[in-house]
Amino acid sequence: MDEKKPTKVLIKQKRNWFQIVAPKTFGGRIIGETLSSDPAKIKGRKLTISAGVAFGDMKKQHVSLIFNLIDFEGNSVNSNVEGLILSQSYLKRGTRRFKGKLEDSFVVKCSEGNVRVKVLLLLRREVHRSVGSNLLKTVRDMCSKFCDGKKFDDLVMSILNDSFNRLIKDGLKKIYPVADVEIRYFAKE
Repeated sequence: MDEKKPTKVLIKQKRNWFQIVAPKTFGGRIIGETLSSDPAKIKGRKLTISAGVAFGDMKKQHVSLIFNLIDFEGNSVNSNVEGLILSQSYLKRGTRRFKGKLEDSFVVKCSEGNVRVKVLLLLRREVHRSVGSNLLKTVRDMCSKFCDGKKFDDLVMSILNDSFNRLIKDGLKKIYPVADVEIRYFAKE
């Protein structure tokens, strides 16, 4: 005879909305919402959001910020910034009008650990290999000096304010007049 196997009954838990709050250095604004049945499951999730939406400044919509959800208090979830990425369409549109470009990826130390930096130098003309390698070496030295001993959130804010980019551009004028400097990736390792 056929014996019936016991069936498992799925119990659905009610899911609730939790508001995601930006860190205090970024204004402590509500940047989004997430749905979960258990608040403990939220911890460790990643959220990528445009800086224009996060800060209300549409001039920065080409920059995406990566947030890590760390802990919860009631119906709100605290987050911290893990990095930033420039959009590919912004980079392609920006590089179209220049003749040359140099790219580099390296690791620097800040007060909270190692940070991966990817830099794009836009040049008005093609340069000799020796000039290009000298430019990239100078960029590495300047970035390591600038990041040494600073908090990660302060470094992200300096990139969003373009003060970090201007510092590099002004420091490279002695070697070659660079048209533009873009930090296209900046994240914790």
